[in-house]
Amino acid sequence: MPRFSAFINPMRIFEWDKKPFARLQKHPTPERLLQFLCTPGMGSELTDFKARYRAISALDREMVMSIHEAEFAENLLWPLRHAKTSYLLGNFVGAIALCGIVAEKIAVLIHALEVPDEHARNDFEKLDQVKRVEQLKEFSLLNAQIVQDFGAIRAARKKYLHYWTRAKSRTANDALQSYAAATRLVLGATGITFTKGVANLKPQVIEYLRSRGALQDDAG
Repeated sequence: MPRFSAFINPMRIFEWDKKPFARLQKHPTPERLLQFLCTPGMGSELTDFKARYRAISALDREMVMSIHEAEFAENLLWPLRHAKTSYLLGNFVGAIALCGIVAEKIAVLIHALEVPDEHARNDFEKLDQVKRVEQLKEFSLLNAQIVQDFGAIRAARKKYLHYWTRAKSRTANDALQSYAAATRLVLGATGITFTKGVANLKPQVIEYLRSRGALQDDAG
């Protein structure tokens, strides 16, 4: 008789089911929960998380501050942070997908900062990412590094959209490279720099925040 291997109940945390097994605790242990959250086969010990954290944190050392404004957080900071936590969990494809979201949002932001016309912004948002980048290049709004980072993230996404599988080691590296590119895109678009401990922003970003009531001038 033919045989095959299988995962049994891979989608369930039995402790939280409506009718849990009587012998189980009311809640899973933190260790059990971390094991469930991690991609199967990825280590879920603290030493495993530490190794993955250090690998990806080497790529965002310049991310020392993010603008605390609802749209910036929702569209840039949280997707980027979720990409990092996905990497910690061994969800490398998820990390790449989230970096793709960041790249899409950055293209929209760059256009919005430079083009005040709302109708033009709406038309731009309807374009796919390739056409968005082409239009931004035509407007001379992108430097070579930004173009390269957009391309790197798009290429990584394409691998996992159109092909069945790839080696885990290559997927992990693609996730790291995508995260590095997404981080550079966020830093480049917001243009945060520091002078003697004082944060400086691009004039366009200042006006963007002021228009949303997220920036107040000093009374003095």
